[in-house]
Order: sequence, then structure tokens, then C-alpha cells
Amino acid sequence: WIGGKAARFFASEGQKKTAAAALRFAEWKRLAQKIGHFPLMAIDDWGAPLDSARQESVAESLCCLGQTFVTGSSLSLRADLSIHIQNGLVLCCKSF
Repeated sequence: WIGGKAARFFASEGQKKTAAAALRFAEWKRLAQKIGHFPLMAIDDWGAPLDSARQESVAESLCCLGQTFVTGSSLSLRADLSIHIQNGLVLCCKSF
């Protein structure tokens, strides 16, 4: 729900994706509290329908999640924490 209306009927794709991300982050936080440590977070197709402001907001939220796996065609995450794979080849990798 956004503004008292069902998001699936009126929200843009970016708004829907942002709402889904918010729910996933809330679910992750609840699970972390329940099990007492950070669970793994996986995000597929990162940023596809998100504008740059929403991508930045979600990217900032990733920093506190512990181990996170993110896939996507146009990533704008911290390069020092990323492994970039294209056509099955590792293009760059920062040693951790």
C-alpha cells in the first residue's frame, strides 16, 4: 500500500520495486533478530526499473546487511566490494 492505495494497481515499476525492496529489508531485519546473526541476502536483477535516486537509496541500505549477493546488468555498487562477471569470465575482483 502506498498512500492508502494498493501499489499493484497504480504504482510505477520503480515504486513497486522499491516497495518490494523495503519489504525484503524488513524481512531480513526480522530474521536477523530472530536467529541472532546476519542472514545471507540475495538480490536478483538489481536496479532494473529503478531511477538513480532509488538505486542510491537501496545501495546505501546494503552496507549493513553482512554478506550480500547482487546480480544485475548495470550495477553502481562499491567497486572495492564487488566481483564483476561477464559471459562467465571474472573481469575484476578486489581481494577481500
